[in-house]
Amino acid sequence: MKSKRSGVELSFRQGYFARTSDSDIKESEKDKDKSGNDPQLQQTACRDLLTSTSVLVVAQALAPDKPGLAKYFMNIDARMLTFTPGDDGKRDVKLDVAICSFDRSGKPLQYFQEHVDKKFDEKDYAAMRGVPHAIEFTPHPDTARIRMVVRDVASGEIGSLNVPFALASPAAAVTDNPAAPPSGKN
Repeated sequence: MKSKRSGVELSFRQGYFARTSDSDIKESEKDKDKSGNDPQLQQTACRDLLTSTSVLVVAQALAPDKPGLAKYFMNIDARMLTFTPGDDGKRDVKLDVAICSFDRSGKPLQYFQEHVDKKFDEKDYAAMRGVPHAIEFTPHPDTARIRMVVRDVASGEIGSLNVPFALASPAAAVTDNPAAPPSGKN
């Protein structure tokens, strides 16, 4: 592409991940590395730097439970997730949550992911606007920015969020925060 405007820079994805069947999802389970990480999710978190909006994710930094940790409260838009009815009468949602940290130059420093399986009774499901999740990790000392990625396991849809990084003090109190989960829950 060409532009008559000076200083215009193009930013685009090098590709995308498309799943066409349940067998593709089962195949990706085989592709997990020895630590249980999914290489496709790691690629999405650490290399595909355009924000995806298939799943809406918001996050807020919280005071960590211990010094040296970083903690975030995430809220994932429930309307964009796949809930399946469970044998116990509850609604089940399965998510993969990943975080990649970057230095000031944009170089990936560290990556980790976790699998989230949450169940909601019908009353909570009917009133739900978002699925809450708190995540805590030990950041690399040179971390300047983090990228959070959420994947709905059932549909393969992904959402992401890029966040400037600042280590919060464990003594800092979070006050007047309507989005924070009630104490004792995450």
